Amino acid sequence: DDSSSAQAEGEETSQANKRSRIEKDKSSEVEASSHPYGVKPLGNLMFEEAENIRTSSLGKLNIFDDMTVIKLLSMLSYQDLNKIASASKALYVFSHNPDVWRNLTLETFGGDFTFTGNWKTTFGTRLLGDKFPGHVPLRVENLFSDVLFSPWMRATMTIRNAWLKRDNIDRRSNLSLEEFVEKYEKPGRPVIITDVIPTRPAQEAWAKETLLRRFGDVKFRVSATVDMTLDRFADYCSKASEERPLYLFDKSFCSSCPEMDKEYSTPIYFQDDLMRLVPAEIRPDYRWLLYGPARSGSSFHVDPNANFAWNALIWGRKKWIFYPPDQVPPGVELTSDGGMQQTEFSLLEWFENYYPQTKEGYRPLECLTTGGELLYVPKGWWHCVLNVDDSLAIATNCVTRYNLLDAVDYLQQASRAQSEYRTDDGDVPTSVIYPSPLLPSRPAVAATTASSCASDASAAAAVAA
Repeated sequence: DDSSSAQAEGEETSQANKRSRIEKDKSSEVEASSHPYGVKPLGNLMFEEAENIRTSSLGKLNIFDDMTVIKLLSMLSYQDLNKIASASKALYVFSHNPDVWRNLTLETFGGDFTFTGNWKTTFGTRLLGDKFPGHVPLRVENLFSDVLFSPWMRATMTIRNAWLKRDNIDRRSNLSLEEFVEKYEKPGRPVIITDVIPTRPAQEAWAKETLLRRFGDVKFRVSATVDMTLDRFADYCSKASEERPLYLFDKSFCSSCPEMDKEYSTPIYFQDDLMRLVPAEIRPDYRWLLYGPARSGSSFHVDPNANFAWNALIWGRKKWIFYPPDQVPPGVELTSDGGMQQTEFSLLEWFENYYPQTKEGYRPLECLTTGGELLYVPKGWWHCVLNVDDSLAIATNCVTRYNLLDAVDYLQQASRAQSEYRTDDGDVPTSVIYPSPLLPSRPAVAATTASSCASDASAAAAVAA
């Protein structure tokens, strides 16, 4: 009837107005903080009377997609990067891609640098000191690129509350060993234990300022690529606003800082660790110190060697998502032999594009752990971890009688374990803790050592270009 029709039309109008307001809010949010080089999302071309300068400004490089252009530029020396940056507006912006200058900084100086908040400025300041005049980004008009815009947007966005609300993993205190084994370890079920860490000396001894005072000049492994002093890494964390931050993930912290080994002990639930019987020289890596800023974390993976793990969070907050062994997470692709293909999308990109899918179909287990909580990670479970704040934790892998046979079988397949999970030096792979655009290594002929850079009389003008 007419009244029903009018009501339906009214509801449609209301929904349309709501969608319009949402889109307007999103647009206002983007306009409120614009890209430092003036880049806009590719979709904006639909609404602006403009032509993308990329086509004319990249010259013959226009035949490549944006990611390929960045990979090509990442193979250049800093001198060549600055030369090509002066060739056109588009090349100027592409040549100042933060990932390119971060890789150049790490390859040239290792962890011996002080982060300034901008990777080109960091490189120039480390190279030239006070002689570096600084770098002020020049804004260009009518350059539209999702590859350039989206990483900046995710690096500056606030972690969404909607990602943190769902919490469906048991939280337990006063949990007996017998109940833990029967209810969680045997069936392979995650659980958060809330009353273990607060009783350990590490809860106070590892407060951030205390750690910096005690171990500030000690070097730790960062992103499986460089060694940095704790002071410098903490300074980086205080300034970093990146889509893929560096992540301290150190397997040797008890050797570097023997005091730390005495300040935490294995909880009763995990003391039956049969791997302790394996000689140290052949035992796989099994414990790590984890420290990272907001937005750092681990992309989806399964812990190695058929081990289970426990993660003790000293301070900070971590968002966890779990899928059981037989349920591959959305966005994860497997190889023909069951291994995981390396992915080029970041952890934040997964949350942005795939997390909405977790509300439909199979729903994963999720939680937000806070300082003082310990999480049990069953063997074989897929999981990813997003640091919501600066966070410090210990992660330890274990083998007990309930996963011993699987662990032995896995370790006997040494070649598989080596190729799927470990790098040559035994570090956790960068594809897990530092998902990146997979930029190629700079050729030796193009790489410039710190000593030769410093002797270049034209360096100040070149780096500041």
